[in-house]
Amino acid sequence: MEIRAISSNNDIILTLEDASGVAGFIGYRVERKREDGTWLTWDGAIFSNSGYSPITSNRFTDYDVADGIYQYRYAIDSGTLSNYAFSDWVKIGSGRVGWTFENYSPPDGLFGEILTADDLRYTYLWGVDFRASNGDIFSDAQVRTKIRSAVAEMERALKVTLLKTRIKCQPGPELSLGRDYDEAEDPYTYRHDLWNRTGRIVLRRRPVLSLDRFELFGIADQKVLDLFSWARLDHRKGVVSFYPKAGENGQFRIAPAAMTMGLSWMNGDYPHGYKVDYTAGFENAGLIPNDLRDVIGKVAACKLLNIIGDGLIAGFSSSSLSMDGVSESFSSTQSATNAYFGARIQVYLKDIETYLKENRSKFGYTVMGSI
Repeated sequence: MEIRAISSNNDIILTLEDASGVAGFIGYRVERKREDGTWLTWDGAIFSNSGYSPITSNRFTDYDVADGIYQYRYAIDSGTLSNYAFSDWVKIGSGRVGWTFENYSPPDGLFGEILTADDLRYTYLWGVDFRASNGDIFSDAQVRTKIRSAVAEMERALKVTLLKTRIKCQPGPELSLGRDYDEAEDPYTYRHDLWNRTGRIVLRRRPVLSLDRFELFGIADQKVLDLFSWARLDHRKGVVSFYPKAGENGQFRIAPAAMTMGLSWMNGDYPHGYKVDYTAGFENAGLIPNDLRDVIGKVAACKLLNIIGDGLIAGFSSSSLSMDGVSESFSSTQSATNAYFGARIQVYLKDIETYLKENRSKFGYTVMGSI
């Protein structure tokens, strides 16, 4: 199920995933919420809390909207209601919406935006005209692509996952990317020394929201043991430790070393020993640390300043004009090594560099060992 909501001429147009072929299809239950409000249901004339009228078309235009931001959700009615699918916030009017304006929160059922286009346009790029010399405007959609790029760069630099990510180990063909999981992973290596020291593996992503599957497989890819009940998870570091769970009589069910003795092939290391499904990242954008959100804004701003500066005065460094004893000159900060907004870019880059130096170990830990 999917819902798409866009604003057009001060109205909001909804496009729902076509479910008319569902057995017993009656229609769609469509609901709307304004920021800081409650969910209201379409009753055939308006959105209210007094009734429900199914919408039979998968396209719907909401004309009864004032300036503000709105979210929509819908369920399929086939005698019983399906689970809801949610839209993102849709803005009507020229009001500014974002974390820096203290009027944005993640929409229900979705991760939300770490920064909005208005945050970049009016806070991190305050005073910068987003209109090029030929009159073209840098759109909100284009701004959001730079925000997503900045988020990905900070994830790599800090070795941390920010967006909520469902990870499946070797998902089968019955599972669909995007619907059932967000990323596929290979199994983890079995290491004999770590097994005998109660066991430990470091997941490839962190922080970890939940551990959903944890199984031991043999060298012939046969399932040996379900380790899920043994697992102890360090959510922030993404480290899974595991040891035998005590039974009802208080005795260990089995010791790792004892199993190794019973299965001789476990006395050596081998690849693809552990299959793990887990969910990494933050539950929603509201939980991203404010200092990290700020530096993401500065990374995105640097990307935009390079493009927008060149759009305002492409390849321009300086000019001068002299006539009848009157002279005028203009010099930008642009040169072979500096963009038009080079001064602001340099300040932001210095802030970013300082943040990375001070926070690289904040989201994880350093592995140390000796020989």
